[in-house]
Amino acid sequence: MNVMVCTPPKSPHIVQIIEWFDQPHQFIIVMEYLHLCETLLAFTMRHGSRLDESVARGLMRQAVLAAKHCIERGIFHNDIKTDNMLVNTETLQLKLLDFGCSERINTSCSKDYEWAVGSTVWSLAMVLLEIVSGDQPISVFLSKARDPLIPNFSTGETTSHNDNNTVKRTHIKPWHNIRVFSTTKYKREN
Repeated sequence: MNVMVCTPPKSPHIVQIIEWFDQPHQFIIVMEYLHLCETLLAFTMRHGSRLDESVARGLMRQAVLAAKHCIERGIFHNDIKTDNMLVNTETLQLKLLDFGCSERINTSCSKDYEWAVGSTVWSLAMVLLEIVSGDQPISVFLSKARDPLIPNFSTGETTSHNDNNTVKRTHIKPWHNIRVFSTTKYKREN
């Protein structure tokens, strides 16, 4: 997938492949060397676990451009997170890497495209939350689970009919359903 993303025109926000070799039992990938870089997670931690808004805005703009480039090439990265982004500590240039979980987007199926775009936007939002709040999204979720204003959430107990008012007022949309991508290829039956 990385090969498809790195074909011209190339994105300055994606780590480039210099050469790759298909061996009988392995792939060998030679990638560009990035001098003075660290993961976005390490960069954020080194700056007190929170980045200034102006720095976060610049980095997120680059992350969005990288993700947009992938989607335009028909590739769903499927693992956008602070560990999979490198930041040049001098120039603040950001590059997306690690396409090990990526998948081709089935362009004949609009649901696949919509899912890939929606999931990518969600992942980018989680990255933004992490770099500006200093918390990893799962930590935020778990802190809500212990919130006394959310009865029985962490215990797994059910609430009474009257306590469930908010759920009844919620308009459930099709995209609220959780869908898991599989790397298994399916044959279409006619």
